Amino acid sequence: MIKPSSVSVTFADGVNSRGFAWQTDASVTTGEVRLVEGKADAAAFESTPLVFAGGSVRQEIPNAVRHGAVATGLRPGRRYSYRLG
Repeated sequence: MIKPSSVSVTFADGVNSRGFAWQTDASVTTGEVRLVEGKADAAAFESTPLVFAGGSVRQEIPNAVRHGAVATGLRPGRRYSYRLG
């Protein structure tokens, strides 16, 4: 299992979207964000329709990859669980 680090979550464009940025080791070349409404277990993340592809940039120092993605279409007042990959 790859563990993301240096995770940040921001408002991307108002209350309906969030921006995500994170770092992984160099073995991960692409990233994605998965969202599930409410509290979620591992099975919920496997079947979620809310998957957002990320852009990825390799860094030489440290030997890592930075990823970023924007999740859109979120509903105000709802809680979401997220998984970065």
